[in-house]
Amino acid sequence: MRVSESLIFTQKSIPFTIEFQESADIEFGQEQLLQPGQNGLAMSRIRIRYEDGQEVFRQTESETVVRLPQKRIAARGTKIVLKTTSVDGVTIQYWRAIQMYATSYSPCRLGVPGLCSTGTAGGLPLKKGVVAMYRDWFNALRGVEVYVPGYGRGVIADLGGGFPDDRPWIDLGYSDSDWQTWSGYVTVYFLAPAPSSIPYVLQ
Repeated sequence: MRVSESLIFTQKSIPFTIEFQESADIEFGQEQLLQPGQNGLAMSRIRIRYEDGQEVFRQTESETVVRLPQKRIAARGTKIVLKTTSVDGVTIQYWRAIQMYATSYSPCRLGVPGLCSTGTAGGLPLKKGVVAMYRDWFNALRGVEVYVPGYGRGVIADLGGGFPDDRPWIDLGYSDSDWQTWSGYVTVYFLAPAPSSIPYVLQ
């Protein structure tokens, strides 16, 4: 039997971590890179044993970190800046604008066959001007006013199931007599006054 051994050296990348720091000097929704991340590097020495040319044993004898990873540090803004724009010919002042998937509902279009109801989680009667969001969004933003192009003003006063993928979602309320169908992404403006603290669902 012919026995031989060899040593090989391998390199392995050590991924860097990401750290966020809140900054009151940066506008809410913006980020500023403070330190770029850099992967670390480790080297391994591996001994391999062969018998008659076939590998029969492999062992990592040592692993040395040649370069430690450097974390990526970014500042995340918390400063709320009020902005003014014109939408549908209406001048609005807002503190946050995000893309959300819009659907619509009415008292007899609740997604449950045979069920009609004007009740909402927030206690307001279901009609145009009442909008619904996921439960955690509703809990954090209840009573906040929004503006949706093509719909108008609404107040977050109800909750719904939304989508399994948790995409940002808004359900636009109507009465049965003025209901309109919605299915697509829209820009939702969160209107002034801004809250004293930023709801976590919008961070």
